[in-house]
Amino acid sequence: MATPSVTDELAEIRTALANERTLLAYLRTGLALVIGSISARELLDDPVIQTLGLVVGTLGVLALGTGVVRYSGTRAAIAAVMRGHG
Repeated sequence: MATPSVTDELAEIRTALANERTLLAYLRTGLALVIGSISARELLDDPVIQTLGLVVGTLGVLALGTGVVRYSGTRAAIAAVMRGHG
């Protein structure tokens, strides 16, 4: 196969950076949900808020996990495509 052109290399870099930005968005969202959940559960004694805080915290942890899984999968896919071009 031909060596990757500068355009291909720049496209790979752009895609990798976009993947990292997406991971950071998942992390930011997940952490905000977890922190909000902890705050609500600590500051408010209402049983409904306690339950809602638990649900929101769980969603935050799921968002964190989803972000990591998607990042890893996309990173592997990018690497596989670039190996095919190189």
